[in-house]
Amino acid sequence: MPKFSLKPDLLDNSHLQKDLSKRSAKSGFISMSAQVVTTGLNLVRGAILARLIAPEDYGLQGMLMGVVSLALIFKDLGLGTATVRERQISQSQISNLFWANTLIGFISMLIVMLCGPLFAWFYNEPRLIGMSVVLSLGYLFGGLSVQHRALMRRQMLFGRLSFVTISANILSSALGILLGYLGFGYWALVWMITSTNIILALGFALFTGWIPDLPSKSSGVRSMLKTGTDVAVLNAFSTLANHADKILLGKFIGPHGLGLYNRAFTFINQINGNIRLSLFGVALPGMSSIQSKPEQFRSYYLKFVSILGQLTMPFSAVCFCFADEIVLFYLGPTWVETGIFLRLLSIGAFFMPVITSLDQIPLALGYSVRYRNSGIFRSCFSVILVFFGVVYAGAIGAAVAISLSNLLCLPVFLLWTTKGSPVKPIIYLRTLVTPILISLIPVSCVEFYRFISSVEYHAGISFILFVVIYLIVFFITDLFEIGSNLKLTKRVLYIAVPRLSKKGF
Repeated sequence: MPKFSLKPDLLDNSHLQKDLSKRSAKSGFISMSAQVVTTGLNLVRGAILARLIAPEDYGLQGMLMGVVSLALIFKDLGLGTATVRERQISQSQISNLFWANTLIGFISMLIVMLCGPLFAWFYNEPRLIGMSVVLSLGYLFGGLSVQHRALMRRQMLFGRLSFVTISANILSSALGILLGYLGFGYWALVWMITSTNIILALGFALFTGWIPDLPSKSSGVRSMLKTGTDVAVLNAFSTLANHADKILLGKFIGPHGLGLYNRAFTFINQINGNIRLSLFGVALPGMSSIQSKPEQFRSYYLKFVSILGQLTMPFSAVCFCFADEIVLFYLGPTWVETGIFLRLLSIGAFFMPVITSLDQIPLALGYSVRYRNSGIFRSCFSVILVFFGVVYAGAIGAAVAISLSNLLCLPVFLLWTTKGSPVKPIIYLRTLVTPILISLIPVSCVEFYRFISSVEYHAGISFILFVVIYLIVFFITDLFEIGSNLKLTKRVLYIAVPRLSKKGF
């Protein structure tokens, strides 16, 4: 049997340490650009489908995705992350991990398929049986794609990753919109999700050109399996925490109410989540490659979390201030009840990305047990709050619980994840001063204007006020280096002032 090998530069990532800042900046720009395109596509798709598909159909999808997403975690088993963070890796190791992911993906497919009647019984909704069968196909193809994607991330080949991801998004969105237009309802959503996984698997395989060897013994993957298992266990708890609200709401209030709530959750998380995951994808290989250099590691992480906060916090602030207007414009009058959920969820989304970034510290340093245990603590805390929130206040209670959970567990989570690392809690908190200031000051001004305007309140004036105040605060904090900063103002002035002087201004 002939053996297919990777090119040496795809196995060795030591070269990433050279010009890491420039490489990370380039990778971050590519990833963020891709996320902008992907988010734009998702928003357009969501606006179109919201006018073609009823809230109840979205609720059916939310019921099922809240349960079967656990299978999506175990088809990976965290082995993709293990591949990314290993300093050295061989063809036989990657091949064995590929076959492990494929087997787990196949088993996950069977479990989801066979659990369809159980889902139908739990929710008293027989339509979930057929939906489970179709969605289960995605887990097999998801397992096939794990190592191909991990190899691209390991080498920070985010251009290729972005092209495949955007292409899959376009093709699956076109399929979903077509089926929605033809009146297939929830089936449009189901096939859109499944086709995405199939297209991604084919694209990643094509763009890496990697073919696995047959499984072999003594390839030295035990430590990688340990890291992968810790990651998978945490991901399972995190997934359960992220979907506990949907599972409980689907059970207690039915598909229509869940559909209204879930659209708000999806809207704010598909933007903040895309930003967060794209930056995490760049930060983890970068931080892993300098884990033995404390000063460089700390500087890299703090810059990463500063950029993350300055990108996600302003968006959450806008959603808080203009929730009703966003829902009416984006989803249409059918979804007007979604506004209150978007406003409440935006509070949690304001802090969630920068808080969850803390778990990248132990993961990049190789403290997989600490990564797992601290994450399990945060997830269990969230599930408990959500349970009581749903039981006592339904969808409103779920939104409040989701928003409060990360903030309330921050003190313990911060100390746990930074223990023994180059990143100290006080430095982390100081880094967040700027993004918090530039977001909350405009919010305060807008809410004050809303209060004094009463019936004369105008959303257009309010939005202009938000943008103007935001820009003023941003330039002040950036120019005078208050808290963490990106130093963009000085860079612009250094470039613009000499040019203006030459022109006689």
